[in-house]
Amino acid sequence: MTALLEYEKAILLDIHDKTSMLITSDGLSLDMITYCTIKVHCDPHNLVLICNHSVNEAKHIIEKLKSEGECYPPQLITAEVTQRNRESIYKSGSVVFVSSRILVVDLLLNRVPVDLVSGVIIFRCNQLQSSCQDSFVIRLLRERNTDIFVKSFSDAPIALTSGSVNAESIMKELAIPNLILWPRFRLEVIDCLKENAPSVDEIKVSMSEDMANCQASLLELIQGTLRELIHANAIFKNEEFTLESALSASFDRLVACYLDPIWHELNNNVKQLLNDLSNLRRLLYRLIENDPYTFYKHLETLRQSEVNSLKAIGEGAKITGCSAWMLMDQTGKLMQSAKNRVFKNGDKKENFHFEKNAKLSMIVQLICELVVEMNGDAEQQHMRPPMLLILVNRMHSVNMILRFLKGGEREVESWLSQTDPVSEEENLLLFQSEDLPPGCFSKPLTSDWFKNQGKCVERGINVVIRCPMPGCGEEGIRNSLDAGGLDPRSRLSHTLETLRPTHLITFEPKLSWIREIETYIARLPMLLTSDRTTDEEIATVRLHRVQVYFMIYADSIEEQRYLTSIRREKEAFEKLIQLSASIVIPKDVFQAPSKMQDANASSSMVVTETPTVFVDIREFRSELPAMLYRNGLKVEPMTLTTADYILSPHLAVERKSVADLIGSLNNGHLYQQCTVLARNYASPILLIEFTLPTSHKGSFYSPVIV
Repeated sequence: MTALLEYEKAILLDIHDKTSMLITSDGLSLDMITYCTIKVHCDPHNLVLICNHSVNEAKHIIEKLKSEGECYPPQLITAEVTQRNRESIYKSGSVVFVSSRILVVDLLLNRVPVDLVSGVIIFRCNQLQSSCQDSFVIRLLRERNTDIFVKSFSDAPIALTSGSVNAESIMKELAIPNLILWPRFRLEVIDCLKENAPSVDEIKVSMSEDMANCQASLLELIQGTLRELIHANAIFKNEEFTLESALSASFDRLVACYLDPIWHELNNNVKQLLNDLSNLRRLLYRLIENDPYTFYKHLETLRQSEVNSLKAIGEGAKITGCSAWMLMDQTGKLMQSAKNRVFKNGDKKENFHFEKNAKLSMIVQLICELVVEMNGDAEQQHMRPPMLLILVNRMHSVNMILRFLKGGEREVESWLSQTDPVSEEENLLLFQSEDLPPGCFSKPLTSDWFKNQGKCVERGINVVIRCPMPGCGEEGIRNSLDAGGLDPRSRLSHTLETLRPTHLITFEPKLSWIREIETYIARLPMLLTSDRTTDEEIATVRLHRVQVYFMIYADSIEEQRYLTSIRREKEAFEKLIQLSASIVIPKDVFQAPSKMQDANASSSMVVTETPTVFVDIREFRSELPAMLYRNGLKVEPMTLTTADYILSPHLAVERKSVADLIGSLNNGHLYQQCTVLARNYASPILLIEFTLPTSHKGSFYSPVIV
């Protein structure tokens, strides 16, 4: 049975029988909401289509529903499923996971019984692109069935209030009239999570003097570079381009919103300053996230790269692409402070003397205090030892903690100075187990380990370190359907419910982690009544109230980023609340394509037959077929071997993006394609699809010699 919190039940009631967009705060168990929504529609009398999902995610939901005894579990359609099987799956009803590209083709070829479709569910609507395939799907469905519902879900309010693809544009594109908002500060959520609130100790770790000096120097460099950028181009002279925004990971997206249309008009100085800002911001993040040696190596690499580029410039030649921040006084202070953190008194490189990591020392101190307290309590002697779960955000942190627990500072220093990425991956396998969720590494600490720490105890403790796996979608903004490799079992919520730790340490502050811990603890009383929970586990968990240690560097960019994320989420929901009160979506936004009219308005002649365009099936990854259909042309998918689009018996089109065009010109493939087109069609056409170059995508303008 699915254990639902009170606010989760309220959300399900809110979105029931409504075409709506649901936006929650990050970490408020949106997975549970989508799962229950799918479960409700597992009925052969329904046909509910789910888009914008990953394959692993779909498989996990299907397996979970089958394990709960669902009679009509969802089915998954991938490219491997044949046409006949797809038609059979559609006709069998229930819930179907299908990609938007496959669904568009099946709708155009009338393989989907549209009159049987009840609705469409769209995951992660914040990842939808403008003129996306999902909008094409909704248009094709509603032209023939106006009664379908559309439900879209997202837990990224900040992404939906910035950029061109925001909540308003998505609601208009998909014709969604209702915006349902559930922020963390909503009273129902506050009351629900307050009942079983965790015990939280905030541990502020002090930065060393050299580390603080590095941070101060980097902030001054970022401030100076931003000042030069504002002076270089008037477009940056507004309240959005501040030091705070320049420190956020979303700064590149903010710049792209302003500069996409005029990127080709910017001079090299502005582009170099933007690149400098990105490098300095990454350095600032590395200062907090990495060890002193890794930070110093990265800084030295940037400096050496700049020196090499200057050496390559001939005497008297114009210097271009030089990073101005390398010439500032603060850079010298930064280099010296970074060197002091690695080498003794800033001496030669062979004399390693790494700066102590205060967070690692604090972890050992907390473990010792916990185990000493546990061994001193007679009531706990016959219970399952409590489990400590450490949450980190990077595999590098996992390595550091495991090394520190194994051999202290000397082990960490030896590893950092002689690290081999390949061997390290192999070493990490030793700490993994089939009993642990993905991304978890176990390190049992015995009484002998505590003896080396000067503590005499009889029972040890099992320490589990958990790091998000690549593609799980926890790193910043979620990328392209979680990189297609999302495994729900690697999510923190699943890890917590599987391991049921009694103590947690957040090695780095992350807002979504805090929320997921809150919801897990609120759900814990219901989980303890499940069949698989033993009496020993229940007694252990009830005796040990879940204790959370929130670790953060005091007066650091790490603390500022965390507080900024809270404030930005609150501001995003305030904007969404205003949008919800004012947005109006026309009911007739989706109509059947109108007949094409003659170019001369004076003639008012209407073409009686809709023009047909034959489109290669592989082209449905692009936006052009949807644009053609929206403008009144009939789109007919088929497998084409000699062209991408056929307009008439004598007119065929080959579409090339600029990057593809450059590659085809270099390898001669374009010549072969044009030869085949000219042999089969009287009027072959080459369509070049331009994309605006941006700072975060790279320039497409490279020299091409034909």
